[in-house]
Amino acid sequence: SSSVYQNHTVCFGLFFRKTRIERAYLNGQARLGKNMVYAGYATLVVILCGNLLYGWLRYTILCSESNTTLTAENLDEKPERWVCFLYFGSEPFTNGTSPTFDYNDVARSSAFNMTPACAGMLFGLVILGCASHWFIHRSTYFVHRKYWALLNTWFWYFCLLLTMLLCVILTTRSNPNAIQWTESLWFITIT
Repeated sequence: SSSVYQNHTVCFGLFFRKTRIERAYLNGQARLGKNMVYAGYATLVVILCGNLLYGWLRYTILCSESNTTLTAENLDEKPERWVCFLYFGSEPFTNGTSPTFDYNDVARSSAFNMTPACAGMLFGLVILGCASHWFIHRSTYFVHRKYWALLNTWFWYFCLLLTMLLCVILTTRSNPNAIQWTESLWFITIT
């Protein structure tokens, strides 16, 4: 049994010796996993929305009582104010009567700093990935070439992760006081 297996595969069983058998196998795998790709894209969107929810909760909890002026005495009264100051700087403390709260505060307090430009690019890449995957499975040209769907999926997932990484790097470079980049790298690795 192992000799038959060794006669038909190369590279410790990773590839078939004949390319037509390899393509037939990849065709079958692409057909089986067609809907799982859409589930993967949907899971990514849910995780990114959960990231924003996490940022909103963290900002609300840490900076809920920051509607005071920024002084050393006010920071020493409650440890949460120090954490709020270290994460967000003096912005939550600038207006003592009504602290400002916008999308950028939520993005900065989330695990992955998803700026509006980054969110637009990620959403666009998800749409392009879904559309190209649908096209490969519906096109008559790819009737016997469904294995291209595997490469297509890998390519768009790689583009998504590369975009997330570049967003982290560019956001960190534009704000040198940001302490969030390591947490963002952890989030990208887990995603």
